[in-house]
Amino acid sequence: MTLRGLVAVAALTCFISHAAMAQETASPVQLPAGEPKAEETAEAASPYGTFSATLTGTTDYRDRGMSQTDEKPAIQGSIDWEHDSGIYAGVWASNVDFNDSYEATYELDTYVGYATEWAGFDWDVMANAIFYPGASDALDYDLQEYTLAVGRSIDIVNTKAAVIYTPDNSGDSGTGVYGKFQADAPIRDTGFGVTGSFGHQYIDDKARFGVGSYNDWSLGATYAWQGVDFALQYIDTNLSKSQCPDGCSATAVLTISHKFGGAE
Repeated sequence: MTLRGLVAVAALTCFISHAAMAQETASPVQLPAGEPKAEETAEAASPYGTFSATLTGTTDYRDRGMSQTDEKPAIQGSIDWEHDSGIYAGVWASNVDFNDSYEATYELDTYVGYATEWAGFDWDVMANAIFYPGASDALDYDLQEYTLAVGRSIDIVNTKAAVIYTPDNSGDSGTGVYGKFQADAPIRDTGFGVTGSFGHQYIDDKARFGVGSYNDWSLGATYAWQGVDFALQYIDTNLSKSQCPDGCSATAVLTISHKFGGAE
């Protein structure tokens, strides 16, 4: 990672750590007798929405089955805002390595969306602009994505289907459409859970993108402990070595994340 990328990741990490320390060390305010507690008035005291931050470490940043870090670890972080109306926005960053002579060293996503519940389903629409600062404009890495997701809980199983449309895919490879189905379920009250997904990526200009349309899938276990979320996943694609010699093969990925702040 270049110095610029390291500075960006370090700044984000410092911001999140400062927020966590402030939250942990803030002294409780003594309320007069008969006054409602802070948690009872939190909703009324936050008419402008709530902020949160998430810090994540992963052994390999995989997106749609493909490694974005040349099969090496990544540090990721986000700052998010959400409102009771369902509107939300945020920024997310991660180091990347496309094995392209370090043209791109980190990814920056900025997104805005709306989430609501209707007819027994959870709906989510989002627009996401993805940038790779420092990469040559000739590579045409930057892109925009538009997502429609719908989810529903069936007994203890949480299911979600999503379609992501990209009008001008990375590398000037034309239209891209990605469909994904995911299911998660807790294992009683143990803190453990299971998760699995299946996705299909359609690529318009296969020659410019480097690979053709393909499938990806994952299967894994999750665990929540003391506010820290762990996930261990097996991730694979149906691309062969000749189609994708680097970063598409089956692997196990460990991810650890923690969220600071936000609505409970």
